[in-house]
Amino acid sequence: MPVKTLLSKNKQGHLALRFLYSKIAPARVYIKGDALQAARASNIISSHYIRIMHSNILLLAIAFFVALTQALPLERRVGNINILVKSASQFCSYLPPNPGQPIAEAEGSAVPFCTQVQASGTRQFPSGFIVSAHYKSTSTYTQVTGRIDRSKYKLSASDGGGQYDNKNEIGGKCNGWGHWVNLVEPDSNIFCIRCCENSSDCNLGRSEYGCQSVVPGDYS
Repeated sequence: MPVKTLLSKNKQGHLALRFLYSKIAPARVYIKGDALQAARASNIISSHYIRIMHSNILLLAIAFFVALTQALPLERRVGNINILVKSASQFCSYLPPNPGQPIAEAEGSAVPFCTQVQASGTRQFPSGFIVSAHYKSTSTYTQVTGRIDRSKYKLSASDGGGQYDNKNEIGGKCNGWGHWVNLVEPDSNIFCIRCCENSSDCNLGRSEYGCQSVVPGDYS
């Protein structure tokens, strides 16, 4: 083939390649640009998704903690409150924190009510709630037994009562002793509390027998 003809064909081929490249290159750049934008968008979406996941995990953790604290009220520390049972005019009895709340329902969350406000965390009995109180003391225990007017704290006449003691009101003391037992029986309008130096004087395992069995005394 003549040299001129070969050069001419080579020139035409070169021009054709240049023309083809001019069409392909922008498309390739365009594709690269789309991929880059897609990658950036993917990163943004991923970051946003991760933030949402972290927020959801935090909310779930908070919800779980709240549910846990609400579901475990049975052993509540009463802040190491030391109530005093010193006479028929100076004593306390635990009651539910809210008027009308069943006695047994508040076991583990009861509040000490007293004839006079004593330590921080105690309240005063509603006016007229204590109808009578009889005090007894020995070398190892003190007690008060008597009658109440359930209506003064909106307690139900059908409420058979319940027992508060040093095992369910953790941290509470009475006269500085770590053993005490306290029953309130709205249906019978009676109450009792005994504070003991020795656990043997405070029988915590007979709540179903009521005040007159657990804390024998004067209920007139």
